[in-house]
Amino acid sequence: SSRRRHTKFRNVTGVQTCALPIYVCAIRDSSTAAPTVTGGLWCWGGNDYGQVGDGTFNTELLPIRIGSASNWNAVDAGNSHTCGIRAGSMYCWGAGADYRTGLGSIEDTTVPTQVGSDADWSKVSAGYRSSCGIRTTGTLWCWGANTQGQLGIPAYRTTPGVAPALTGVSQVSAGHGASCAVKTSGTLWCWGSNSSGLLSDGTYLDSQIPVQVGS
Repeated sequence: SSRRRHTKFRNVTGVQTCALPIYVCAIRDSSTAAPTVTGGLWCWGGNDYGQVGDGTFNTELLPIRIGSASNWNAVDAGNSHTCGIRAGSMYCWGAGADYRTGLGSIEDTTVPTQVGSDADWSKVSAGYRSSCGIRTTGTLWCWGANTQGQLGIPAYRTTPGVAPALTGVSQVSAGHGASCAVKTSGTLWCWGSNSSGLLSDGTYLDSQIPVQVGS
């Protein structure tokens, strides 16, 4: 009998909300892929806003390779938009509402499109209506909706803007109205919506200034 060969992937990310269909992206793992596809980006699923990145708005029922690049380092699926890092450069695509793709436009984008010209990005998190990324210097940059202070800066950002209150950042997660980050010291910081006490500061007050969780 024939044996099915299982392909290995890394950095798998997917999303599902009450209003939007699920979609998934993953980077091909080097241990099983040929050199021409190692580090390649594959996405599939709901594609109403172009978030799959294949140049269409068609639902993809099977994994489809996005472009021909083989140097993707990271990818994250947000709420109808996707961001990834390729050779240090930031790329985003999908829904442009609230400027969540950081491209300076609210137009939807159906293929990965470079955000700015910097090539020193190390991490990215695509949230609900905003996104955040970390540069190799440890600085935190965010863009998109800022209705509850989730960017860590005073206003909406149509393109990435530095969040000056945090430095030495190693991890970041942009969520639904709030964001959190871990510094290289191991401390955890959150900001934005505090409607359910997320910021862990004993209040329900939103804060655009990062609040340390614990001590």
